[in-house]
Amino acid sequence: KAAAETMKQHLAAAAAQNGSGGEGEDEEECKVVDKDGKEKSVAALRGQDWLVGDVKGCDCIIVDDICDTGNLAEKTANALKKAGAKRIFMYSTHPVLSKGAVEKINRSPIQELVVTNSLPIPGHIFSEKIRVLSIGKLLAETIKRVQSDESISALFKDSHFENKHVKSHTQTKNKN
Repeated sequence: KAAAETMKQHLAAAAAQNGSGGEGEDEEECKVVDKDGKEKSVAALRGQDWLVGDVKGCDCIIVDDICDTGNLAEKTANALKKAGAKRIFMYSTHPVLSKGAVEKINRSPIQELVVTNSLPIPGHIFSEKIRVLSIGKLLAETIKRVQSDESISALFKDSHFENKHVKSHTQTKNKN
């Protein structure tokens, strides 16, 4: 509980939302409550509406499913910086990284863009700001569970898997 309170005080999160939800997605389910207590659908957030609360002096995290052109990442990061964010990080599952995207990430105030290797990243695309996480172990465990008729959703609740991942990541980070 204390950790959650500390996180609330020192961390602001911004969800990059481009309104391009795929067919079958129910964006109305995801809601935010603004500073006046009004509930809004994430799908309806536009302009500066998405920034709820004071980010001044906070570390901010932008979360988006796909980083393609880098336009949304750059625009969101610049708005957060203008609002006083201390550091800005971005997490994106699928790094499409179309032509010009890396340049936009590099000139933006994003300190680090963390992506997965769900898509191949060509060797000519390089940035000190981009860190790629492997989804290999997750996919292997998923395949194993499908083959043995075990729950896949339990995989994301399985503290044993999470602890192994965190331990592995921490050990790798400490070696560097």
